Amino acid sequence: MRDAFASFCGALFNRELRDVTTHELRQAGALDASAQVPANAESRVGLILKLPSPALLRLIYRFQFLSPLNTYAAVRSYVDNAPRKTQFIDEFVQNAEDAGAKSCRFEFFDDHVVVANDGRAFSPANLYALCSFRESDKANKDLKRQIGKFGVGFKSVFRVCRRPIVVTWQPGWPEPIAFRFFVPGACDEKFHGELRKQFDLAYPPQVPERDWDQMHTQIGYVFPVPTELSGAVKAACDTMRRNHREGSLFFLQLEKDLLRPQEYDRIIHGVRPECFTFLNLKALEVSDQRSGQRHSHEFNKSPLKDGPGGKIELLEVAEIDTRTDRTNSQRVLRRVFQDIPVPVNELDRLDQQARDALPASVRIAFVVPLDADGTLSEPVSDPRNRIGQLFAGLPITGERTGINYHVDAPFNLTADRDNILDDGFNEWLIEQIAEAASKLLIETRNARALWGQLYRFLPSPFDFKNNSVVGPNGLNPLFKPIHGSTACYGERVRGSTCTGRRRTVEGFRSSRPRFWQCPSRRESSPSETVWGMVVGTVPGDGAEAGRHYDPVLRRPGRFAHP
Repeated sequence: MRDAFASFCGALFNRELRDVTTHELRQAGALDASAQVPANAESRVGLILKLPSPALLRLIYRFQFLSPLNTYAAVRSYVDNAPRKTQFIDEFVQNAEDAGAKSCRFEFFDDHVVVANDGRAFSPANLYALCSFRESDKANKDLKRQIGKFGVGFKSVFRVCRRPIVVTWQPGWPEPIAFRFFVPGACDEKFHGELRKQFDLAYPPQVPERDWDQMHTQIGYVFPVPTELSGAVKAACDTMRRNHREGSLFFLQLEKDLLRPQEYDRIIHGVRPECFTFLNLKALEVSDQRSGQRHSHEFNKSPLKDGPGGKIELLEVAEIDTRTDRTNSQRVLRRVFQDIPVPVNELDRLDQQARDALPASVRIAFVVPLDADGTLSEPVSDPRNRIGQLFAGLPITGERTGINYHVDAPFNLTADRDNILDDGFNEWLIEQIAEAASKLLIETRNARALWGQLYRFLPSPFDFKNNSVVGPNGLNPLFKPIHGSTACYGERVRGSTCTGRRRTVEGFRSSRPRFWQCPSRRESSPSETVWGMVVGTVPGDGAEAGRHYDPVLRRPGRFAHP
């Protein structure tokens, strides 16, 4: 796998930046005056990690100055074409989750937004990723739960703010690290001039010398400028640091010409708990401090002990509204499948950059919302209106699953996070989701409290008969492997020598299932027969006497020999 931060560290010792990098290292005491620069990459990374943060930020600025001009054009295109101004909300929740935070807080004021979390402070690799575009460090980490590339997504803040400020701190640091970014045309002339006085800046080779003096007016988005904390930023940071020894804070000064009042309302109400059950965050708070508002919503999540057992968890998500002092809560089932190995070299339809970014293993999770009486929700007939959403840690707004529960997996996404890409990794991931869903069904069938509701998990046979399509791209590819893979698991449970090769409904039409079919649908299609068979027998009962729910008539029935 390509390590973006290691590549950055290596580039600092290239001809253009070697002198200034060596100077910064010696000024920091990380490299003796008589010592030679090490030749191997690991030792160079070790040296850069010893730099104080201000020195590292200066080197990142110089390194980004060498980037081709089309880099800034790519960021500008991303910022200008992001369809949702609410996207930065998702990105900050994502950042809190990736930092291992227990809580994340949004405060909305008339002219600014403060976002804070109590997760890990930014590491040098995080700082470089945040200052880059498509160079996130997250895909290559060993941490099991990371849901995005914040270096890309953070740029969505430029849709509402021209000078976002980032602050991060941890025990042992004398002061927090604080820096800001700027848009093209708003370069910090003072800081830029100080860097030029220290050492000449290196320029991209495609920029002629006559344009060097004006190039800084064209740059933006990826250039960190150290800043002093003052005013509202300092007050917010001091409050957060008193309560949390470690964390990060983001301050967005809103621009009226970028954000209309009605759009601001949508942003505030866009912080919803739908993704909350997939995340490790325990608390998410939204505080509306605008004139005439002054109230907050807080979402908390807690495990309950009276769940179905096994690896299926029962969680309660509570929403507290301080304006009305009301608490609304919902119970959900959650099942997480960890450490599914990725066959990186066997996947097709991936370019090398995408392949290098693939993780060694993935995590797939399912969340099943329960009704107020604790039962599974009855699915509506039209799959386009079913509750199931697709998540990659956060909602994928342009996709629906067409099934009756939510699915979370680390899909490769479009830049706006609204859709999944049509590539080999996502195709493989959908197959893994289908297999994991099959295991979930078998586990749920063994829970006496749920087995009679099991049909509510599955897509209806009529979804296939009617060739239903969910969303613009359709997730029938998810329906069909769930059907086929589930049937294989159903046969395994009954002692069949199922090979696992039959993964789609079409594959089952060539041979009728050997064991059971619903007597009320003796002439039903093989897919319906499989559908009824999968619901299964009551745990502990003999197979021939097994009871089930007829998924077509949706009433109790009995299995019989075909």
